[in-house]
Amino acid sequence: MIERLRPEIIQCGEDMCYNHGMFISPAHFREFCAPAYREIGEIARDCGVAMVAIDTDGNYMDLVPLVEECGVNCIYPSEVKAGNDLFALREQHPNFITMGWLEKESVNEGREHLIEQEVMTKVPPLLAKGRYFPNLDHGIQPLVSFESLCKLMTLLHKVMGNPEGEFPRIRP
Repeated sequence: MIERLRPEIIQCGEDMCYNHGMFISPAHFREFCAPAYREIGEIARDCGVAMVAIDTDGNYMDLVPLVEECGVNCIYPSEVKAGNDLFALREQHPNFITMGWLEKESVNEGREHLIEQEVMTKVPPLLAKGRYFPNLDHGIQPLVSFESLCKLMTLLHKVMGNPEGEFPRIRP
């Protein structure tokens, strides 16, 4: 199927971590999980797949070197409150692809004043290092207003230099 479809990304949903780190020890990961990830990574590499990603909640900082050994080169959603640090991750693993890390609650109604600081302190320096896709650190919450989402997306498009950068506006 990979040869026929030629995917650019392979994504695995695992939830290997929680807010304090990995659910299992590195030794157990190497014993029980790494063989499967190595096989996935090898197939991906042989077929020219550019990104092998894992979706996991929580603090994944200790998981990165383990999966990187297996050919996985991306983990998301990079939750802020779990203690992930994409600046440190970029220094320690310069080829690892990062996504998210913008606090989801900064776009909740009544917190819109946090959006610009959240974006401007993280996105430009991470973009300068490369291999970063800016996004919220998880799905939007029910407390997010459309106005806040528009503000976030318009700012992200501006920072990214996207010529299609104007997000839909609310009519007065």
